[in-house]
Amino acid sequence: MIKLADIFQSGMTLQRQKPIRFWGESDSAEEIKIKIDGHLIACEDIPKGSFEFFLPAQEAAENVKLEIGSVVLERVDIGEVWIAGGQSNMEFFLRYDVEGDAVIANADDDHVRYYDVAKYAFEGEREEGFKDDSKWDKWLTLQPAHASEFSAVGTYFAMELRKELRVPVAIVGCNWGGTSASAWIEEEYLAADQELSSYLTDYEAQETKLDLEQYYRINKIIRQGKEMPESKKIMDYLMRNSINSMEMIQELVSASGQTTSSPEQDKLYAENYAAVGPNSENRPSGLYKMMLSRISGYTSKGVIWYQGENDAAKAGLYTKLFSKMIECWRRDWKDDLPFLFVQLPPFGQWMNSTGDQFIIVREQQEAVSKTVKDSYMISISDVGDEYDIHPKRKKPVGHRLALCARNKVYGEDILSDAPEAKSIKKKGRVVIVSFLHGEGLHMEGNSLNAIRISVDDTEVNNIGLRIEGDQLIITSEQFEQAKQVTVEFAKTGYYQVNLYNKADIPAKPFLMQWKEQ
Repeated sequence: MIKLADIFQSGMTLQRQKPIRFWGESDSAEEIKIKIDGHLIACEDIPKGSFEFFLPAQEAAENVKLEIGSVVLERVDIGEVWIAGGQSNMEFFLRYDVEGDAVIANADDDHVRYYDVAKYAFEGEREEGFKDDSKWDKWLTLQPAHASEFSAVGTYFAMELRKELRVPVAIVGCNWGGTSASAWIEEEYLAADQELSSYLTDYEAQETKLDLEQYYRINKIIRQGKEMPESKKIMDYLMRNSINSMEMIQELVSASGQTTSSPEQDKLYAENYAAVGPNSENRPSGLYKMMLSRISGYTSKGVIWYQGENDAAKAGLYTKLFSKMIECWRRDWKDDLPFLFVQLPPFGQWMNSTGDQFIIVREQQEAVSKTVKDSYMISISDVGDEYDIHPKRKKPVGHRLALCARNKVYGEDILSDAPEAKSIKKKGRVVIVSFLHGEGLHMEGNSLNAIRISVDDTEVNNIGLRIEGDQLIITSEQFEQAKQVTVEFAKTGYYQVNLYNKADIPAKPFLMQWKEQ
């Protein structure tokens, strides 16, 4: 008798137009027949133990009956499947989004489906039974009863693809808030690189400093506490609203009655809460083993990814880390999956986090889009929040990812790229910055935000500025004798961008410099 991997269930969605991988375990060797709606499509010889096989590629279909030997799966869709990876801004529930309540109330599409991989950080955590797993590892449809805990970004993305492609669309959520990309990559990729191995050595050094008996005891108490109704109410309030200080959080905690007995105990708990130890979801390769490995190879169209905030501490390594992670995932899928990812939006400060290093992370993200084949970055420079690391408007994020997919993956002839500065030149008192993807370049408002201009390292404020075609025309008397002119755009942690192309996609951050030859 065969047992398929957990993700293969009634109500699932399979990827169309690709051979479809199945895997699982069998207690005996046998030949099985595979049928769709009663029609034989394949026969497979299954060995005892672990097995895998591929079904022939299929066209889009809804609610078919799939028989795999003695296993019968009902209501199976065949359409488009996308993996939604990253940290909290991808995990961000639809009910937290500013438009989410209306979307949930009107949700009514059984062919937009969502599968959320269970969030367990270490072996044995599932068996503890602390976490509510009622919506994990299950295929759910876009209906009011289910949609509130779908990824907001993933849902908006799926809804748009569903509308445009007119086939079933599914999201497989594999994400966890507050995690580094180093948690989502196999250890050998980190160990093989001198710089990336620092993720492993840093973790090992921290682990040796832990009093493990105390760590395990307090970690268990903390994890139990997170699952209490009062804790979940606090988290819901935090994600729905812009709460930007630890003092405000403490007031919420105190109001809920969740306090520890002394400042010393508070300090001890805080230290262990932040510790990246054996039970941490943020330990290197931890979620690769505990989450990603459970769906690796599930036939899919591609990956949407929103992450990077938690890698600001090693911002200069992000290009290498993210590139290697993409390489790792593609190896596991045996498929050069397109990666569509989000450049970090504007951000100032939230709790103990600041956006200072986001400037570098954004540059590193753009470098990935330039160097890794079939990786594409979208700009959401107009939907950040100065005092909240979790911006509440996710519809533009999902929309721009969907534009990117429609153009880059599905071949639709539409504009999906952000305006990108490509050249700078000076003529007397005029500096001209030209853009790629600058069709319909325009400003919203009367002046351009987030721009800084320097002449010979001195900032210039008295400038004229206009747009002609795909060019930004800047004038200043100080340009006349300049030996160097630098134009910086959105090169701070937080900024407000109002420069768009005709697809209403905001320009990416840039630094352009003209020098006298």
